[in-house]
Amino acid sequence: MTSQVHPSSYISDKVKLSKNVKIGPYCYINGNISIGENSELKSHVVISGNAQIGKNNIFYPFSNIGCDPQDLKFKGEDSNLFIGDSNIFRENVTISKGTKDGGMLTHINNRNLFMTGVHIAHDCKIGNENIFVNQVTLGGHVNIMDNVVVGGLSAIIQFVTIGSYSMIGGMSGIDKNVLPFSLAIGNRAKLRGLNLVGIRRKNFDKSEINRINNIHDQYNNGIEFNENNTIDSVFIDYNKILNHIILLSKNYKITKSFKNNVSNFDVRDLEKIILFIKKRIISKVLIIGYVQLPPISEIKLSLSSKIILSKNFFLNDINNQSKILKKFIESKKLKLLSQKNIFDKFLINNSDQLIKKEHKNIYKNVLKNSFMIKKIFSLNLSQSLVMDGDRIIAIEDIFGTDNMIKKFKNLNKQFKNLVFIKSIKKNQINEIDFPIIGNKTLELLIKFNFKAICLLNKNIIVSNKNIFIENINKSKLSLIVI
Repeated sequence: MTSQVHPSSYISDKVKLSKNVKIGPYCYINGNISIGENSELKSHVVISGNAQIGKNNIFYPFSNIGCDPQDLKFKGEDSNLFIGDSNIFRENVTISKGTKDGGMLTHINNRNLFMTGVHIAHDCKIGNENIFVNQVTLGGHVNIMDNVVVGGLSAIIQFVTIGSYSMIGGMSGIDKNVLPFSLAIGNRAKLRGLNLVGIRRKNFDKSEINRINNIHDQYNNGIEFNENNTIDSVFIDYNKILNHIILLSKNYKITKSFKNNVSNFDVRDLEKIILFIKKRIISKVLIIGYVQLPPISEIKLSLSSKIILSKNFFLNDINNQSKILKKFIESKKLKLLSQKNIFDKFLINNSDQLIKKEHKNIYKNVLKNSFMIKKIFSLNLSQSLVMDGDRIIAIEDIFGTDNMIKKFKNLNKQFKNLVFIKSIKKNQINEIDFPIIGNKTLELLIKFNFKAICLLNKNIIVSNKNIFIENINKSKLSLIVI
């Protein structure tokens, strides 16, 4: 059956309509837009920009889809909107397209219900089978996973992640990540336990519910998995709960809390680790612990593995070692995930910048020297350094960032404008060696009277990002993002 378009509606030449699309009166569709089969626009619907829309979607009157972001940084970029299948957009729903700071894409998956007046801001990621009750507002870059219910008149601040099977009570203000399977209510919202009604409706059995409850208790009791712990590293959603944790260095809290799901290995037993994962058919494993890669002669390998690993192994270059380690693991048919992609919500970005009035000249000086700073990091020498004015006075060595900062314990009075700068090196590996900064480093910078911390945009993961930004706000430090 061909598509039906009411004569009062405007459809631009670039629009592609699939079979059996119904477009009612007074609709306006203008841009590089495709609409999948069996979709329906009731009337007075506006769709604009670059939008790819799947099949079986229904748009009710006065919904505005693919509109420009309500973001002052938006300068008319040619960004995109993706909508999957079988979604319902009720009256007055607004969906903004992406921005350059969020990958140029707002993404909505399948079978979601957006009730009257819901606003989905730029660069949001919406999963499957979620329900947004009347007048819900999502800030930019919000990540809603699957099977989430957000109660009416609730607002979710930018960059927050809402885990699968969670429930947000009506009129709540969400300013922090919400664990999967949780019930969160209030302004500012607090966790009130498990979303038991929602879990039972999805036919989880008693043993599964008990397992989920145990993980919740462990998380809520303040277990720290490591300095860089995030919601994502523990369990993002039910299908991604960790099967196992492998420790490469001692961590008594993890060992005590996950007795039956923790194994200890030495990094020299690399082959044993791979065989262990394969033999036990572990599909989702977190390997953690700070280690220095040993020389190849100290790694216990079979002859065939030694041949694979030896081809390209440079003993004295940690970055090349990381590359070879990645290739070796992938040769064993195991997939490494990019830390940058998994923790994209925790990457520092331009909108996080905070410049105190008294540091405007420091900020200008950093911008003036930004080309030189980036050039230094491109030389692959270090991932952090310290500047005072135009001078570089310290570069991180093999003993790490914190040890470099501690050198200023008795020197900080000699320097008036200390700036700590951190970035990824040219050859660092996203899957193994991506740079991370946490509140422990921030505490040292505050303690030793640094004036500013400078991070390179989209190139640093920030552990406990909300707390990190809050602590900078409370301190005398400025945060510069270049």
